[in-house]
Amino acid sequence: MINIGQKKLPGCWKERVRYGDNTPPWSLRAKYLGVVIDLHLNLRAHMKRVAEKMEKSMLYLSNNSNYVTGSSPEILLKLFQSYVFPQLLYGAQLWVFG
Repeated sequence: MINIGQKKLPGCWKERVRYGDNTPPWSLRAKYLGVVIDLHLNLRAHMKRVAEKMEKSMLYLSNNSNYVTGSSPEILLKLFQSYVFPQLLYGAQLWVFG
């Protein structure tokens, strides 16, 4: 659970929140539908995760882009449009407000 808002919950309230018989764990960030939401709702944690994924994806793409033995530019564009670009834009609607 994340405590989002201007006022922080006192410790006694955190102990009163129940999920069944247990008290849920509290954290500074949580993943919801693949988007990392942090305490301040500024999406920095999500952007960091997206940047790490893009680095791996671009490494995959660059491995296929050798001038002599690699794929053609048309295939590389299709790879980018179908594999890299959707990962980059996932959750982009939230960036406008972040």
